[in-house]
Amino acid sequence: MAGKTERQLADSLKKLLTRKTLDRITVRDITDDCGVNRQTFYYHFHDVYDLVEWMFRQAAEMYGIRVSRSGMAVCPFHNDRNPSMKVD
Repeated sequence: MAGKTERQLADSLKKLLTRKTLDRITVRDITDDCGVNRQTFYYHFHDVYDLVEWMFRQAAEMYGIRVSRSGMAVCPFHNDRNPSMKVD
């Protein structure tokens, strides 16, 4: 389950993305918008891209998709013996 701080940081990033491209958004931009200090950001994430990855993982979990450490999505309907997307 996502914590309050992670969600707040993600919300700030989403808001900033309406005004800037991802490559122009800094940790300082996010923390200033969110009202937390940079140390708090770095406690939860390594950098902005780590936050983006976390956001995608959270979205995937909402749909029941597990994401491995390598970034590969694991479909909940996939059967190793029968790779078709058949639901039992």
